[in-house]
Amino acid sequence: MKINEYEAGMLDTVLEAFGNNDKLSREQLLKIFDGDEPLAHAIVTLLLDAQLVNALEYTKEDELPGLIIREPKAILLIKNGGFTAKYMVSESTNNAQADLSKLQQENLLHQNEKMTYEKILGIMEEMIRSLELKNKRFELIKSILWLLGLVNVGLVIWIIKLIIK
Repeated sequence: MKINEYEAGMLDTVLEAFGNNDKLSREQLLKIFDGDEPLAHAIVTLLLDAQLVNALEYTKEDELPGLIIREPKAILLIKNGGFTAKYMVSESTNNAQADLSKLQQENLLHQNEKMTYEKILGIMEEMIRSLELKNKRFELIKSILWLLGLVNVGLVIWIIKLIIK
């Protein structure tokens, strides 16, 4: 049975209204619900479906039975916090599951991002290696051209010395 927090509170209110008695009359039920018979009927129906009460003295004119009798397991339920406690545990579990699911999705997203960044990093590292190799080649060419320049200058000076002599 799926109920909301309000319904849990109303179910507990009815069960607690029994007090030390095992019976509640139609009049007592209507007093609990401020005369709202459709709401009282809906809550009593939930209690009947959960087999926490039995209904007696039905009439064709009224939605509510003339009398409801509390079952022993209803006492145990109230001692354990009632429907409200069950609802809170259920909500807490649902929230924890939702949080876990959200964290798992975020983790998967971060893993995908990590793989993407690792691929990009690999490509960038390869580009750096390629540029470093090109730089070494240019440095070698520069050194060769510098040496050739010195050789040319030396050759020119040697030729000038030959001419001047």
